[in-house]
Amino acid sequence: MIGQKNNINTLIQWRCNKSVPRFIIISGDECSGRLTLAKAIIKMINAKGIIMGNSIAEVRETIENAYTITEPTCYIFRNADDMSVSAKNALLKVVEEPPNNAYFIMTVQNIDNMLGTIKSRGTVIKMEPYTIQDLQKVTMDETLLKYCTNIGLLNTPKEKILQAEKCVDDVLEALKAKSGTKLLKATTQLKAKKTEEDKVDCLIFMRIFEQKLYDSYGFCSLPLCIIKDICSCRQELQRSSINKKASIESMLIKILEVMKNAKIS
Repeated sequence: MIGQKNNINTLIQWRCNKSVPRFIIISGDECSGRLTLAKAIIKMINAKGIIMGNSIAEVRETIENAYTITEPTCYIFRNADDMSVSAKNALLKVVEEPPNNAYFIMTVQNIDNMLGTIKSRGTVIKMEPYTIQDLQKVTMDETLLKYCTNIGLLNTPKEKILQAEKCVDDVLEALKAKSGTKLLKATTQLKAKKTEEDKVDCLIFMRIFEQKLYDSYGFCSLPLCIIKDICSCRQELQRSSINKKASIESMLIKILEVMKNAKIS
């Protein structure tokens, strides 16, 4: 895996010491390679990998199966940030004392979204940030390198990035003009449903928006409340159940009000 030297070394040490943890939490940004690392762990322990859902029903099904399996099996819970408290609590006992042949892996974007009791029972691996040199091993496209911070994101079609960049420019122009009408018109370009393939992906928009906003105004020049609104929105977008378009619109309206009152130009 490109850019994950320390994590790969950790896996090698586990294998050499025959001490692979039975419950692992892999933390990292979207497309940072969490599932790829999980598959590397599964291959290392020669186990069967099963991707499970995060509902309470599927968690209970996992627990029931874990006590009946006869061969090494690794259950993967992807994007467990969205897992309900009841589902997390249901997992507590089984991850504390896993059945003989069972392994468990959770992937999360924000480790702080996990219960402290869950974190204390798991071995946390954090995906390492990718350097520009790592990314250049995959592509030399300047547009992709400008807005993509990890290997997985480099698979984003360039036209999608250019489309999102145009939307961001329209939003920044509306903020500069302090026009709510222009702002809402610009956000009509954002995707509200998965079926709207011609619309701008909200996650791509957010990534480009942050970078361009900070480039335009300077991170230290923006009021702290704007930074907090952006961070709050970014955390909301990590949850698959959230209405991403509505979340971004709410953030932008708050930013617009602050800019009006603070007379930021």
